[in-house]
Amino acid sequence: MLRPPRPPRGLSDLAVAIWLVATSWLPFLDVTGDPQDPGQVARGADLVLVVLDPYLTGEARRELAESET
Repeated sequence: MLRPPRPPRGLSDLAVAIWLVATSWLPFLDVTGDPQDPGQVARGADLVLVVLDPYLTGEARRELAESET
């Protein structure tokens, strides 16, 4: 479902980027004063997909599109 990152980046770099977005999103909302409602949580999940997007295979993109309908 994922293409590996091209050197010099590696899977550990991708994992760290995802971890940073996922663990920092709710604290970011606290700092900005935005609510931690379901819509904002979903936006955080979308941001994780932004990080993953360059590495998704065609199959992964199709499955994501199907899950959104």
